[in-house]
Amino acid sequence: MILSQGRAKQLQMRNKHRLGTWNVLSVLQLGEDMMTLGLGICGLSEMTGDGQGHFTTLDGRTIVYSGRPTQGMSGVAVWIHRKIAGVLVGYEPISDKVLVVRFNAKPRNITVI
Repeated sequence: MILSQGRAKQLQMRNKHRLGTWNVLSVLQLGEDMMTLGLGICGLSEMTGDGQGHFTTLDGRTIVYSGRPTQGMSGVAVWIHRKIAGVLVGYEPISDKVLVVRFNAKPRNITVI
């Protein structure tokens, strides 16, 4: 799914950005943990939830997810800090184990799998 078209913001790769992974059962416990660790992008495994898509939390963070058609604990997601969410170009949910997320960056775009 393509989220933005045309000229968008770019993630400056000269700056340091922290990436991580987390094995969680619920997105609800994430917010403070990710902020404490200073993560900008975090891959999440063992997500509960169903289907595929994305949503933005009340505080501006974006969650992109891919799971089974029925609820289970085998989904994956990517948690994106509100400062980086603006450079999200698109995503492609492949299965409940694989999710591709693309970011507009300089000098080259970034793909997180």
